[in-house]
Amino acid sequence: MKIRAALALTICVTCSTCHGQNATGVESVQRPTPVQAASIMQDAPKPAQTSSGALSAPSATPDNLKFWLDMLAGVANLATLAASLLAIFLWLKNRHKISSAFALLLDFSYQLTLGELKEKLERLNEYNANEASEVEEIRNILHEIAGQISGNSRLVHAMPGLSAKFESLAGRKLSEPLKRALVSELREKIRTIQVSNFEVNL
Repeated sequence: MKIRAALALTICVTCSTCHGQNATGVESVQRPTPVQAASIMQDAPKPAQTSSGALSAPSATPDNLKFWLDMLAGVANLATLAASLLAIFLWLKNRHKISSAFALLLDFSYQLTLGELKEKLERLNEYNANEASEVEEIRNILHEIAGQISGNSRLVHAMPGLSAKFESLAGRKLSEPLKRALVSELREKIRTIQVSNFEVNL
């Protein structure tokens, strides 16, 4: 009986009536043949390609996001235009104040130059042209004063010829009376300029 049962089971496995089932009665899974696999691969959708042959990735920016980015760029441009118009309006409205501030700054620089000249005159008074050991220092200060006057167009206009006088004095034999006369002349011109500026500001 055992031999008959084994023989029947063997026949059942190879039998055409039981084809598609294993020995336990469970349906077996059939693998596709190479021809069937190639057909499936051909039917599958292919990714899009660019003109250069490279695979193109799907768009990372949706249409709605692009719309908001364009809107943001437009708002930024409008804000820049509004700021420029506001700056022009403020300049036109306060141009007189701005001009006055600029003129005040120039006048402040001019006053500083006059103050430096007065300091140099005080240094000249400390030296005596009759002392041989102090003559060289007096010449140096005279050259400094002449150079400072020549380098400032307002001083050249306000003190015509005074720079040449200092240069001439520095290049000749010094005497105390001549030095004091030139120092007094420059001090008086500086005082006149300061008074004139004060009257203009009033």
